[in-house]
Amino acid sequence: MSWDGYTASMIGAGKGHGGIILATNGAIMSQVGMTIQQAEATTIANAIMSGNVADFQSKGLHIGGVKYTVTRADKDEGTVFGKAGAAGVSIYKGIKVILIGYFKDASVSAGQNSDAVYKLKDYMGQSGY
Repeated sequence: MSWDGYTASMIGAGKGHGGIILATNGAIMSQVGMTIQQAEATTIANAIMSGNVADFQSKGLHIGGVKYTVTRADKDEGTVFGKAGAAGVSIYKGIKVILIGYFKDASVSAGQNSDAVYKLKDYMGQSGY
């Protein structure tokens, strides 16, 4: 199954500049418009799935070698939001996937990006993902 179409839909219509879909074990399923190293993906998946997102708040969140300052995290909801200058990320835990949306500048707001990632999480959840 190709996951790139789902990732592209998450960032379409001006809601982001990149996206990533991870399996809950950290396997990289799709990367569009941004990259993530396997070690970063595994760290994110382990923290999200265990509910241990506190380390992100103290040490930052690393994606593609960029350190994002965590602005909000909810271990029960499996969400993490981060900023690095004008750029930011929105992370949502689904049933079988972890979705990461990325925006690089103020042409996309954090809210727009978060909304797009949430909607894809909801859509994929209806299919068991």
